[in-house]
Amino acid sequence: MESFYLFKIILFSAKRQATLSIQEKQLEQLKERQNQYKKAALEAKTHDDKELALKYMRVIKGMNPMIQAATNGLPVDMGQVGLCWNF
Repeated sequence: MESFYLFKIILFSAKRQATLSIQEKQLEQLKERQNQYKKAALEAKTHDDKELALKYMRVIKGMNPMIQAATNGLPVDMGQVGLCWNF
């Protein structure tokens, strides 16, 4: 009987490890996407497109709560993160 509970604990721990790695991957992806937007905003600013730079900065600011949630281990809907095409 003890081996059954031990197996259950090990299985739960393995599932938790897999979940954490997915959340860590999401956090890395969010930070990478935010860096892409930062680079695009800087590029737009250097080309005197302030309106586009401000648009990118708003997206960057909007990603902060998502990054905070992912940092705290909460799942994040990656579909809400837009693609940054201006490179």
